[in-house]
Amino acid sequence: MFTEYLKEGSWYTLSPGIQFCLFDCELTQQEEIVPSLSPFHSEALFIFQGCVTLFSKTGTSTRLTDNSLLLLSECSGLRSANASGHFHGICLSFYTKNADTALTRIRSLFGFSSFTYDQIQDLLADLGGYYAICSHPWIVSSLRTLDGLSRIQQGTYCIIKCYELLYLLWAQSDCMHAKHPSSEHRNVVAAEIQRYLLEHISEKITINDLSQRFHLSPTACKKCFQLYAGEPIHQWLISRRMTLAAQLLERSDLSVLQIAQAVGYDGTSQFNAFFKKRFGVSPREYRKMSFPVDSKPIP
Repeated sequence: MFTEYLKEGSWYTLSPGIQFCLFDCELTQQEEIVPSLSPFHSEALFIFQGCVTLFSKTGTSTRLTDNSLLLLSECSGLRSANASGHFHGICLSFYTKNADTALTRIRSLFGFSSFTYDQIQDLLADLGGYYAICSHPWIVSSLRTLDGLSRIQQGTYCIIKCYELLYLLWAQSDCMHAKHPSSEHRNVVAAEIQRYLLEHISEKITINDLSQRFHLSPTACKKCFQLYAGEPIHQWLISRRMTLAAQLLERSDLSVLQIAQAVGYDGTSQFNAFFKKRFGVSPREYRKMSFPVDSKPIP
């Protein structure tokens, strides 16, 4: 995203798969940045001065000003972005298929725990595709250290700080306690997923369907839902389907097959198994228990 926006700038290659650009431009008005990343591509934006605002497709926004860092691994959840002010900083561009070599060297040098770029992608996906930190003592100190370094040294130092931050996030360090803006985004999306599932409870819906509809990776989709609901999506959905099925058995004349289809099952075999696990009896037995003796429900 920022790589494309700053493509006319001077880019330097630090190692296979890693480039950086030192940018410094005066923006007289807000400039729109198209949210897009090529496959296997991640970015890190160190903002010395200026303002970047990210707008998600769910209506939330994230504003980064002086002394900020943005790690970005995917843009599927972003509607738009803009930059304004004296826009000054360093942008790192990682092509992840090649950058694992550099990661391995840094892990060896500092003795970091073993983690790969694929795992980093999953980590950022769990955070909504990006991680933002603004005016935190860690980033303020890091940017202050850049003074006096040469241009190449600044790029190299920023790479090291990116890996340091990823390690702290990977280790779930409490020192990175700054509230991440995706928590609000995560709750909004999870509530929308619940609403959507209830409105389409008779349909077959996969995790891939949900991730595409709500602009999240499958991993992030499952993680944000479980954090919000306290249980995995499939367990939550089965529970709601069985509750609705019991209500239909009690209050309607629909056959067991029709009820199974009404709550998302093609036939009665799997439906009967889930229902008996939930209520301890089969759907037909449940219906007999629920109706008065003189009633004649459809089997």
